[in-house]
Amino acid sequence: MSASGGDGAATPPDAAQLLRYLQEVSEQPHMRARSEERLAASAIAPGQRVADLGCGVGGDTLMLARHVAPGGGHVTGFDLSRAAVEFAARRPEAAGLPVAFQQGDAAALDLRAGDLDAVWMERVLANADDPAAILREVLRVLRPGGQAVLHEFDWRTMALDAPDREVTEFLLARLTSGMANPAIGRALPRLCREAGFAEVRVVPGLLVMPSLGWAAAVGRWLEHLSNLAQRGMVDEDRAALWYDSMREADEAGAMVCTLTSFTVYATR
Repeated sequence: MSASGGDGAATPPDAAQLLRYLQEVSEQPHMRARSEERLAASAIAPGQRVADLGCGVGGDTLMLARHVAPGGGHVTGFDLSRAAVEFAARRPEAAGLPVAFQQGDAAALDLRAGDLDAVWMERVLANADDPAAILREVLRVLRPGGQAVLHEFDWRTMALDAPDREVTEFLLARLTSGMANPAIGRALPRLCREAGFAEVRVVPGLLVMPSLGWAAAVGRWLEHLSNLAQRGMVDEDRAALWYDSMREADEAGAMVCTLTSFTVYATR
C-alpha cells in the first residue's frame, strides 16, 4: 500500500513493478482472509462512509464497499500512486459498488472534519515520513465515535531460520534498512493515544509465511541477496546456497518465517 509512505517492504518505485508487487503480496487468499477477519471484528457497518487509506490495487476497498453498500454506504480508496488508483478503478469487481478511487496523501485528505464513520489503513506507516501526522489527519476526518481500523507489521520481529545464520542476519538487516519506521507495529498503539483517540484496542497477531515464493516476494529476498553480493558482503555461491536451503525447507513443509502484526481499533 502507498499513501504518504508505502507497503512495509519498501515497494519498488516503478509503476509496473509496484502493481505487480501489490498484487503478489496483497491479493493472495490468506491475506484476503486476514482482512475479512479484521473487518468482522470492527465497528464498520452497512450504510457508513469509509475511507481506505493506502488502498493500493483496491482489494480491501472493494471488500469494504460490499460490506457498507446496504443502507447507502460508500467507500473511497486513497493512494499516492496514480497507477494504483487507476488500476483499482478499472477492476471489474468495482462495477455497481458504491466505491471511488482518488489519488491523495493520507496526511492531507480532501475531506471535511468529521466526514467519515470509519477509516481503514493497512501497511502504510512503515515508510511514511510522519506517521503521527497521518494519525492526526485520520482523527480529524472521523466523526465523534467513528473508528479507525489500523494494521501494521513490526518488521524487526521477523523470525527466519536458515543454516547460514550470518546471511540470514545480513538479509534481515537489509530488509529493514530501507524503511523509515520498521518497528511501527509496536509503536502504533502509543501513537494513536498520542494523536488523541479516546479508545485504543490492540490485537496482536502472527503471520506465518505460507510459502517460499510468497515470503520471497514480500521481503524481496532475491533482490536483497543480489545487492549483498554486489556489495561484497556475501558471494553469489553463498547467497544461492542460502536460498536453496530455504527452498528445501519449504518443500519439506518445514520453512520457518514469521512476522508479528498489530491491529489497532481506535475510536475518536
